[in-house]
Amino acid sequence: MKHLAFIAALAILFTACKEEKKVTPEEVGTQNSGTLTIDGREYDLGYSFIYDFLGDNEDSLYLVNMDLTSSEYSFTNFGVYTYIDFYMYSKEKTRIPSGTYNRLDWENGEQEAPFHFDEAYIYENYDEAAGEEENGFEVLSAVVTVNNTGESTYDITVSGRAIEEVEFGETPDTVDFSANYSGSWITATIE
Repeated sequence: MKHLAFIAALAILFTACKEEKKVTPEEVGTQNSGTLTIDGREYDLGYSFIYDFLGDNEDSLYLVNMDLTSSEYSFTNFGVYTYIDFYMYSKEKTRIPSGTYNRLDWENGEQEAPFHFDEAYIYENYDEAAGEEENGFEVLSAVVTVNNTGESTYDITVSGRAIEEVEFGETPDTVDFSANYSGSWITATIE
């Protein structure tokens, strides 16, 4: 389901842009730099997408989806790529302010709040055409640091631990992961 939300946001972004003219990667964002390391396996990061996933509530708190995708991501064709997917709480609808973000601890009564994230997933070698990944992980704990370096440029660092998503009855592995990313966002707003 989370894959569908990501793909739907990209489709909305590109459909809206196509009404005016054909979209190219250069028009919606440049390829940026960074790495995602999962249990020692390293992937080059090339793009970051953010979109308003749930809109606002009475406290003007937004659940903004942030995806960091590997450089294999294609704007024009289905492909195989790796990405990390965060659901970040922000006071801003289309921006994630500078700061350190931690996962909410629902079990200990923490509530939705800025500078936290709700859930996060890692999809390793996600095959967009088939809608499945080689390995999927749910983030158990992580620290995400966002530094706004300009009007629309960011440095992001992430370190944490994730558990493998497995079939019923299988024993999941836990893995360490980290990421660093420097560049700009590609932003879409879902109303």
